[in-house]
Amino acid sequence: MSAIQLLTTNRYVNEDEAFYEVAEGCLMWIDSMNGQLSEWSLDTDSVQKWLIKHTEQAKKYIKKLQAQVRVAQEKLSRQF
Repeated sequence: MSAIQLLTTNRYVNEDEAFYEVAEGCLMWIDSMNGQLSEWSLDTDSVQKWLIKHTEQAKKYIKKLQAQVRVAQEKLSRQF
């Protein structure tokens, strides 16, 4: 199980629903990309087109989650 899966399942960081919605969206994109990559050897052209079309949107989710995790990490570090 990935760290993002644990985060979205257990919700062990005290953050609002928007934080977890971004995490779930990020997880969805990672799962989708992994699914496409598993098809690479069977249909390279279609997978490549899909990746070109969707990679930027996936990167936006990942970058947004990274920023939110940094903020959450800073909040936690101030508590201890």
